[in-house]
Amino acid sequence: MSDTRYSVMHPDSGKDSFFSAGKPKNLPRFYFLVLAGIFLMIFMFLWFD
Repeated sequence: MSDTRYSVMHPDSGKDSFFSAGKPKNLPRFYFLVLAGIFLMIFMFLWFD
């Protein structure tokens, strides 16, 4: 089903390994920390505006 998705986006890279599993293996806590940091920055801008 989702084979066509990463055949278009990443043909043979290592990123499709965590897409197929459904859980991010290659990027563990770093991905969550980046999202949390972006969310906190947006929240701070809205809070102090």
